[in-house]
Amino acid sequence: MTARTDRDPAATALVRWLFRDVAGTASDVAPWPAEAPTDPLVRLLDVHRGWTFLARRAASVPGLPADVAARAVDERRSAVTYQVALAADLLRCGAALDAAGVPWVCVKGPVVAALHEARGEVRPFTDLDLLVPPERFADALRALSTAGSVLLDRNFALLRSRVPGEVDLRAPLGTMLDLHWTLVNRSERRRRAAVPTARLLATRVDVTTAAGPVPALGPAERLVHLCLHAAGSGGDRLVWLLDVALACAEPDVDWDAVVATARAWR
Repeated sequence: MTARTDRDPAATALVRWLFRDVAGTASDVAPWPAEAPTDPLVRLLDVHRGWTFLARRAASVPGLPADVAARAVDERRSAVTYQVALAADLLRCGAALDAAGVPWVCVKGPVVAALHEARGEVRPFTDLDLLVPPERFADALRALSTAGSVLLDRNFALLRSRVPGEVDLRAPLGTMLDLHWTLVNRSERRRRAAVPTARLLATRVDVTTAAGPVPALGPAERLVHLCLHAAGSGGDRLVWLLDVALACAEPDVDWDAVVATARAWR
């Protein structure tokens, strides 16, 4: 956050909208101060990805400008529409990997969105992240290409020098797909961390998403990865903290396993 929530009406409102019901009690829908400028609110909604969370309660926020409320509803509608395409691409790409005998898991995206859907919320996400074994990476690329995906990363000299943990593809329906062979994307971070792809795939579990059941990380690994991803990306978006809070509230979280996983991953 760039401002203290007790001094910034935009920040206060955003925290209330995003974290409503997380602690088990609903936060009040306070009126929007008539004298408060909306530019800071719009900026924070953009940065912290809060539009879809405002949409459900925009009509009940006294004093909220009509243009802000209307954009929230539009943002939610757009997010839902795009996620339908993402779900379809997830099913098609998952089926292609299954047919090729390549084990895989879906990380973040639809799996995290399912936590929010249980609250009646729409968690926006823009791409699919699939993890496959490094030794089957070429097989996975061939399978996805045969199914209609297109490899977007073409600077192979740069790929060789940086050795990222993923490549970007355009999935058959036009959504974005990140194909990972490791969950630690930067080579310098992989020298410090130890996140074993083989073990993650061996302990995968099915999670019910908008696309139906999909293979995902186990509960402990899922939570630690959410923290790892948020921290590695700057840790400066409220929606990432909300993801972690909801994952912590899941009934199947084994805290001994979470601690053991975090220590094993360093």
